[in-house]
Amino acid sequence: MAEYSNFKDPYISGSVAYDYSNTVGLPDFGTGRQVAIPPARKVRDEVVTDTRARAVSEQAVSPVAIVGFALAAILVVFSLFARAQLSQVSLQVVQKQTQLETLDTTHQKLLIQYEYAFNLAEIEDYAIRELGMQQPGSDQMFYINSGTADKAEVVDTGEKEGFLQKVFSVIGEYLS
Repeated sequence: MAEYSNFKDPYISGSVAYDYSNTVGLPDFGTGRQVAIPPARKVRDEVVTDTRARAVSEQAVSPVAIVGFALAAILVVFSLFARAQLSQVSLQVVQKQTQLETLDTTHQKLLIQYEYAFNLAEIEDYAIRELGMQQPGSDQMFYINSGTADKAEVVDTGEKEGFLQKVFSVIGEYLS
């Protein structure tokens, strides 16, 4: 307690502790002078009477926001049109798929009818009875047999053509 010996009143109570203008009794902490705390500033209350006029004049909508909302509205409209076109195309695809399934079924039925239409036994019987044709006899058939083997000969012209020359010659033959 020796360092606080220059206190005149060692005890400060209650609300007096927050009185900054009272510098009496504060220690100097070895400097030999009293610490002066400036008085607190007074706060004035100001009453604003015309708040409506200020609020209206200070509010404004940004032109960038207006352009952004307009672009968003345009994109929503285009999106709706695209969705309508997509649903229309989807409906057409479903109709074409059902039409394709019907045509596949008809195709299978026609193939079966085609296979039954060409019965070789019936054709042979029709040719013999109605058209008067006859089966060939063994003396009417001739087999040709050549004793030599087939052979081919590659003719070399002696000219060596490059790739581009071959391409141009093929194109020239095609155009003429």
